Amino acid sequence: MTSTKKNKISHRRDRKYDQDRQADEYRLLGESMKAARLKRLFSIKELAERARVDRSTIYHIEHGKPTISLFSFLNVLKVLDLYEDMMRFIDNDVQGNIIFKRKMMIKENTKNYKL
Repeated sequence: MTSTKKNKISHRRDRKYDQDRQADEYRLLGESMKAARLKRLFSIKELAERARVDRSTIYHIEHGKPTISLFSFLNVLKVLDLYEDMMRFIDNDVQGNIIFKRKMMIKENTKNYKL
């Protein structure tokens, strides 16, 4: 077997692993969304009506289907009062802030050097 064929096979395996891992993450997110709905005592129909989406959209979110539009997903988050929590989480992006500060320090420190 040539090196190119081995690389293609390895790439396919890696991609399959990534897809499986991503599917697991979607399922976990869906389970969390379902738990949030149940804690708020919403039926699927009630949540769908409030979020202005179809009941099947709620079903797909809760079962981790990756085909849901971002618009629908965000509407559901808003109805569940989770949208603000998500935005605070993004605003408090500790890792992103650390990376940004490091890059700015490097930029400031290298500004004075000419190659």
